[in-house]
Amino acid sequence: FAFFLSADVPMAIMDANSADVEIEESADVAECTEVAKQHNADLEVGTYTLKIGPTTESTVSLVVEEAHHEGEDH
Repeated sequence: FAFFLSADVPMAIMDANSADVEIEESADVAECTEVAKQHNADLEVGTYTLKIGPTTESTVSLVVEEAHHEGEDH
């Protein structure tokens, strides 16, 4: 999954057991003025908690998309 944030703020993902999920890649986004940062994580079906911050930003927008990997059939 790709997580796009409107500000460059810390983000963490925890699974249902509160264990940290690895963020495979993080990158600045220069192509879009409404998005500052992209984080990619491989998530299976299940329950997850996203933690955003701490930050002094009054608002942080989040967009989540399913990331497609080369060689996948879906």
